Amino acid sequence: MSNREDSVNQVHEGGKLANSSSPLKVSNLAIGCNSFGRSVDGREVKSIVSAALANGVNLFDTADVYGDPHGSAEQLLGQALGKERSRAIIATKFGFPMDRGRAFELPSGHGSRRYVLSAVEASLRRLRTDYIDIVQLHIPDPATPVAETLSALNTLVERGKIRWAGLSRHSAAQIREAAAASSILASVQAEYSLLCFEAETTVLSATRSLGLAFLACLPLASGLLTGKYLRTETPIPGSRLADPVFAHWFRMAPWDKIEAIRDFADKRSTSLLQLSLGYLLAQPAVTSVIVGVTSAAQVLANVEASAWRPDIHDVGELRALIRRWPNFNARVPWELAGKW
Repeated sequence: MSNREDSVNQVHEGGKLANSSSPLKVSNLAIGCNSFGRSVDGREVKSIVSAALANGVNLFDTADVYGDPHGSAEQLLGQALGKERSRAIIATKFGFPMDRGRAFELPSGHGSRRYVLSAVEASLRRLRTDYIDIVQLHIPDPATPVAETLSALNTLVERGKIRWAGLSRHSAAQIREAAAASSILASVQAEYSLLCFEAETTVLSATRSLGLAFLACLPLASGLLTGKYLRTETPIPGSRLADPVFAHWFRMAPWDKIEAIRDFADKRSTSLLQLSLGYLLAQPAVTSVIVGVTSAAQVLANVEASAWRPDIHDVGELRALIRRWPNFNARVPWELAGKW
């Protein structure tokens, strides 16, 4: 079977992870691997991967800078998949500096042909695979035309080393420019949650019109929408939001909004977690929602929660509710901590 043949069936109402010609089909829930190699060790990664595959979750989203040291998340994911590699769809990213320097100081930018080819070869080695399903440009590179970046990725497609290309953190205009430059563009990843809904009026419409998959990241706003945190209580020691880098961000969180959303869920006899995932998955343009997990138990909890959907009236009411407050970005503390 060639790398570009359809080897994964559609599961859990998932969709295509690419443009209309792609054979790749993914689960509507994806595992975010940001914690791999940081708070999650190799043994737990294996448990997470096993639980995901056993419950129909086949998409794993990682990046070359995930883990401490950088690269360890890819290594642990590759080790955990092992002989089960063919059951998984691996999406990784490149673009942030691997040496903790600044990517923009590279001679020709992190989107240059030289950098792209080198970065992907390194990811292939760490992931212990001879191909990667989708490789995403982690952040735009103003120093390099996107056509050059996609041309380099197309070379890797022709060599059988990757299947499709993707973008992360790009504007609607940048997405359209990239789509016009290449036929291998498959997906777009952006922050999207009940607290940060900017994608609804920008990126989502672009991806839908272009026939690209949309991958929603940070859907639970780094934990604020899990139901585990209250404004009146200090985060439990050892939990993600107990990290000092989150302290100011946690205090500044839109608690009035979070509590209004929680009340909305309570009145419908559902949980904040179910509402947060269900609302995103009810959007026709959303292909998959990426959830970060630190245990197999969290995988199961998210799989169960993702099965719930609001009806069309609840979607409209909830959309009106969340737009009463401005966007609240969950990525800021991650960047301050150098965890991307």
